[in-house]
Amino acid sequence: MLNLIMVMLLVMMMMMLLLLLLLLLLLLMMMMMMMMMMMMMMITSMYHHQHHHHHHSLDLSSDLGK
Repeated sequence: MLNLIMVMLLVMMMMMLLLLLLLLLLLLMMMMMMMMMMMMMMITSMYHHQHHHHHHSLDLSSDLGK
């Protein structure tokens, strides 16, 4: 009977660990998404900033090449 309780506790702990890992993964995904969005916004803002000046079209291509 004691064995069963121990197994149950172990299973519960494993489930908790799995849930924590899933939460961490979700948080990482969210962070990645945020970073991607920020990068996209930065790139678009840079593009727009350079797009306004038509004679700076060469700068954009050089920036992308890096």
